[in-house]
Amino acid sequence: MDHDWITPRIALGAAVEDRHDAHELLIQGITHVVNLYLGHPDDSYFGGSDVSLHYFGIFDGENDPDLARANINGAIEAVRGALAAAPHHKVYVHCAAGISRSAAVVVGYLMRSEELSMAEALRRVRDCRPCVNPHPAHLMTLLEIFRAPDPATNQNATPTWRYGPQV
Repeated sequence: MDHDWITPRIALGAAVEDRHDAHELLIQGITHVVNLYLGHPDDSYFGGSDVSLHYFGIFDGENDPDLARANINGAIEAVRGALAAAPHHKVYVHCAAGISRSAAVVVGYLMRSEELSMAEALRRVRDCRPCVNPHPAHLMTLLEIFRAPDPATNQNATPTWRYGPQV
C-alpha cells in the first residue's frame, strides 16, 4: 500500500482499495481515516473495526471555493480532533494518489498545529513523501483559511510575513 508517515501519528497516501489495505493500516495502529477521494467511501473496507471514518470528497481544483474551503478546513479539523482526543490515535489521510488533496490537508494541519508557514509545512511533507504536489487551487484555499485579521481594519488579509514565499 502506497503511503508514508509524515509525523509519528499522521500517515499520508493513496486510496484504500480493499480489505487488505485496510488491514495493513489497522496493523500500523490507524484509528482514524480522513478520506478526500470524491465518490470513494471507505466504509466497506473497515467493517467490524473501531476505525473512525471521516469523508470530505473534494475535486482537484474544486470550482466552488466555498465548498473547497469548508471541506479542506473540515478535514484539517478532523485530523486535529482525532489526534487531540487521545495520545494513541493515528490518522491516515488519503485521496486517490496521496499527492494533491490529502497533501494539502496535511500541510494545512501542520500550518495550524505547529504554526508553520505554508512553505515550511510543504517542505516537511515533501521530505517524507517526495511525490507530493498539491493543486494550486488547494494551496490558495489554505491561504484563504489561514488569513489573519488585519489589526488596522479588522478585515481578513493574507500576511505574507507569516506564511512565507509562495510555493
